[in-house]
Amino acid sequence: MNPKAKSVTGVYSSTDYLCGLRDRRFKEMAGRIAGKTVAVIGGGSVAMDCVESAVKLGAWDVYLVYRRSYAQMPAEPDERLEAQEAGVHFLLLNQPVDYVTGRGRRLKGLKLVRTRLGEPDASAGAAPNRSEAPNGSWPATW
Repeated sequence: MNPKAKSVTGVYSSTDYLCGLRDRRFKEMAGRIAGKTVAVIGGGSVAMDCVESAVKLGAWDVYLVYRRSYAQMPAEPDERLEAQEAGVHFLLLNQPVDYVTGRGRRLKGLKLVRTRLGEPDASAGAAPNRSEAPNGSWPATW
């Protein structure tokens, strides 16, 4: 998905997003997030930083999309729990495969496919395998 991300309005890398919050662009980033639906892709500590900041900036809904299970998330257990307590929705065993865009290549959502856990891979975790059928589109307004 990454090669297309640069051409989609409303998609940010975690580095750009978090640096934008730190580097005097806080108000600009807050204005883009407040009242919107935000999706963060990943399950590590950086993803947790992103969902936590989106909640604090007033996002309407925040979703964490991760292709493996809750138990396999690399984020610390307390980070996961804090995100859940903050109201973050976890879309587990889902893998984004494309962006849904509208006029002006503005992000409208993500196309997801369900995954199933297979045999352990090089990371020692059960490898996520895509299911045959797409899971459909998931709407995002940011």
